[in-house]
Amino acid sequence: MNYKLAIIIPAYKHQFLSQSLESIVKQTCKKFNLYIGDDASPYDLKSIIEPFKKRMPIVYKKFEKNLGLVSLTRQWSRCIDLSENEEFIWLFSDDDIMPDDAVERFYDELGNNESHDLYRFNLQFINEKTIVIRNPSAHPRIESSQDFLKRRLSFSTISAACEYIFSRKVYKNNNGYIEFPLAWCSDDATWAVFGRQTGILTIAGKPINMRMSSGLNISSDTKSNNLKFIAVISFVKWIHQNFRKDIAFKYYYFYLRSQINTLSVRLVQRLSLLGSFLVFFNPIILIALIVNRSILYKSVDSLFSFDIK
Repeated sequence: MNYKLAIIIPAYKHQFLSQSLESIVKQTCKKFNLYIGDDASPYDLKSIIEPFKKRMPIVYKKFEKNLGLVSLTRQWSRCIDLSENEEFIWLFSDDDIMPDDAVERFYDELGNNESHDLYRFNLQFINEKTIVIRNPSAHPRIESSQDFLKRRLSFSTISAACEYIFSRKVYKNNNGYIEFPLAWCSDDATWAVFGRQTGILTIAGKPINMRMSSGLNISSDTKSNNLKFIAVISFVKWIHQNFRKDIAFKYYYFYLRSQINTLSVRLVQRLSLLGSFLVFFNPIILIALIVNRSILYKSVDSLFSFDIK
């Protein structure tokens, strides 16, 4: 059908796929096309998807080779390539849940604010039992890319790919997603690029439910923390290259310090900060990050006025 919205699911996991599809089939507004790209999953996703084809049109393709293990952003892109010429793209997840009026609210917003390239819902976290474990992250009505990055670097907000709808035009004009290892931070960098011209517009109302399941997604997988830290370093360097005039160094420092502790980064890997950031970080700051001692953090915070609240 000739709709403006494509909902696209890069699928691999099977545990909650039926719940995700159920949330889509229950949409009060049916003006969307649904595409599912099976990333050579070892699970029988087709048998889960097949009953839903009787309830809504679905384009389903099982790829012969797993790509997500090599590059998750490339898997996202080849799933988007399954779609037709819909003006807007919603990259959803195989285990998250959208409220039943999400598509309707998007179209209402589109009718009032058609000039935007990037739309966003509020977001909350749920667990395996679909119980809310983190309340919605409330966003400003319209936010610049610079302010979005500041909030992400200071952990003032949460953000995930499943809450964003973007125009195909801005996707093509910017050559798709920014790529980092595991696609960690890739979506944040991409939203900053996509929203640079028209900002990020928040769609008010019920939030998207993002599922945090132990070991079932990258966010909860601690085994990949080393690669995540490599992505974090790449992300900070990318921001410095692309938003140098807009983001103060204190945001980078706070973000790196928090990630070192959250990801339990080993000393040998923290040493990589020296080569990556010596060109624009004061050596005292780098020593504080590498040594990872709270007393040094406090001294650096005091010396350089790094309170970002």
